[in-house]
Amino acid sequence: MAGGCHLDRPIKALIESSGFKLDCIDMGYARGPKLLTYFYEGRARP
Repeated sequence: MAGGCHLDRPIKALIESSGFKLDCIDMGYARGPKLLTYFYEGRARP
C-alpha cells in the first residue's frame, strides 16, 4: 500500500547513528488527513 515505506523507523536515531549531529528537527503531521502524513524536517551536519 505505501510502496515499501517503513513508517515505524526511528528517523532521529538513524540520522544520529550515521554520524550526523542534528542542529534542529521538527516533527509533525502535514495539514489535512493524518493518514501517512507525518514528516520530519531539520538540519544536520557531519
